[in-house]
Amino acid sequence: MPLNPRDRQRRDNLVKAAQVLRSTPEHADLADDIDYVLSPDGALFVNRLRKHGEADAGGPKTEQPDNMPIRIPEDRLKVLQQGRKDGVNLTEVVENGFRDWLTGKFELRLEPRAKRGSAPTSGIVNIRPHQDLQDTVAAKCERVRAERAGTGQTGAVYPTTVAAHCLYAYFQIGPYAPDTDRPE
Repeated sequence: MPLNPRDRQRRDNLVKAAQVLRSTPEHADLADDIDYVLSPDGALFVNRLRKHGEADAGGPKTEQPDNMPIRIPEDRLKVLQQGRKDGVNLTEVVENGFRDWLTGKFELRLEPRAKRGSAPTSGIVNIRPHQDLQDTVAAKCERVRAERAGTGQTGAVYPTTVAAHCLYAYFQIGPYAPDTDRPE
């Protein structure tokens, strides 16, 4: 596949920059580095930088957020998969739900845990919410668990629990289905 015009121009500019640097002996090593970045090995090098959050010189980290695998009961999973096919960005849904939960605009409707061996068949939905948001939600989950300890309240609160409930609320399934009574 050919390069788009903007990328072709960037590549050409890098080749010219290497030529200019090579014409001054004290900067020949910089020209070699530009040539390296333009090589197939250089592409791998840039990917390693990106993975470690060092691709943007002095800028914000660009490393990919941690994967968040969310266990979803199979009947609800089918709704989410259809939503994804219909173009719904599940990561955006979760990120927006996280923000609403953090600001108190969204309340979880936790369900009692199924007894061992009686849980419905489930599958996994993988999303990658922004890492800072994941970390903030994890910290709040920890505080909520500490507050609930010893109170007898059902339902554990973890980031994946909150993420699942953000999806349930968006798609109006499970405890967020229109015909579901709200807990008092």
